[in-house]
Amino acid sequence: MKKIFSLFLFFTLANSVFGGSVFPKSKYQIPACNISDTAAYPIASISSINLPFYYNKSINTFLADLADAYPGYILGKVYGNQIRWGTKINVYYGHDIAFIIVVKTFQFMNPFSLTGNFDVNLFRQENINKIELRNIGDCIHGCN
Repeated sequence: MKKIFSLFLFFTLANSVFGGSVFPKSKYQIPACNISDTAAYPIASISSINLPFYYNKSINTFLADLADAYPGYILGKVYGNQIRWGTKINVYYGHDIAFIIVVKTFQFMNPFSLTGNFDVNLFRQENINKIELRNIGDCIHGCN
């Protein structure tokens, strides 16, 4: 019983300290209850989006255009690196397709948080530095 509690405590603390990076696959997964039917959006169609067009524009601009062309995305939470800088957010289409939006310069949100909790609404106002498109974890566009 003591070993089980110790393991539980270790993983809880590690997940808290490293901002979820102990289980990196989780940032590409979404709960089954949030999955929308996006079978009508083949990767070939979504990958035709001119992602560099949105660089230096607000995340809200990208999301609005995305919702018009490909409705049904699910917005993830803001996450970042081990030193508690929130620099990324994922936009999911089902299990397979995800846009990873990266911000480097902040005007609206404080990118540092000891708790790892960031205001998504403020983050959405920030300008995009880079967008990656992934399909089943493989990089399709923007992963230099």
